[in-house]
Amino acid sequence: MNLKKEIRSGFSFASGIIPYFFRNINNASRYLSLCNTFAGGVFFGAGLLHLFADANSELEKYNLKYNYPLSTLCLCFGFLFTLFLELVVNEVLSKYEKNSQNTEYFETIREEDPISPKTNKNINNSETQKILLIHSHDQKPKSKNSLVIPILLVVALSIHSLFEGLAMGVQTSQLLVIDILIAIFSHKLLASFALGVSIITNSPNGNVSIYKLSILIFIFSLSSPIGSIIGLLIVGVAGSITPPILQGIASGTFLYISMVEIIPKELNHQSRDIIWKSILLLLGFGGMAIVAIWV
Repeated sequence: MNLKKEIRSGFSFASGIIPYFFRNINNASRYLSLCNTFAGGVFFGAGLLHLFADANSELEKYNLKYNYPLSTLCLCFGFLFTLFLELVVNEVLSKYEKNSQNTEYFETIREEDPISPKTNKNINNSETQKILLIHSHDQKPKSKNSLVIPILLVVALSIHSLFEGLAMGVQTSQLLVIDILIAIFSHKLLASFALGVSIITNSPNGNVSIYKLSILIFIFSLSSPIGSIIGLLIVGVAGSITPPILQGIASGTFLYISMVEIIPKELNHQSRDIIWKSILLLLGFGGMAIVAIWV
């Protein structure tokens, strides 16, 4: 298990560094989009056919008296928790972008304002305000590139990966561990690559040192192994009902990632290669469905 964690973290780290050396490849985003669609199918199948199904069968043993859909409750909790987490992160991102745009806008006015007190003494304040108003319509606010947005993305993606690793850590079947490992591995490679692209594109003038990029990607790469360790500790300390509860919560996280973050963004009327994406989505889901025959 430790070797698998190290291999997964190593590939995840390498995938995040790759965009630094291939920043000028034109079709990189297209291939990333195709692979991401396949990962969406894998997550959808793994979440419902494996995590949720196993959680449901295990929790039924503890739920004979009350006949309450406890596994469904865990799935909904995982879905909604991930949703609220995304809302918080997006709110922080939007506030930062708004503040940075306003700051850059007023700095632009001060730097580019043609009105000088020495050369335009006869122009009163009202006329100056009119000129500034016209200037504000002609020039749109510019947003400063910064590493703050990628750092927040690292935090959000790391929390996602923490729960993904947690799902693998609470598994008791080695075959199911391999199943979840495939889902996490495929998605995390793509997420690492996308994160590397985001860090580079949001850096000042598109330049970022390999040192800063490596630190951010390294933090993200460690999130899944940490989640796996937490899952193993929970299984060892807590009762036997804890793993299926965590599996149910993780299934909600997988469902959110596939149905909210991946599939709607990749399969819309404006997306390219929609036929190939549909095929890849079905292949990802079909692969998990076939594995469910034995697991």
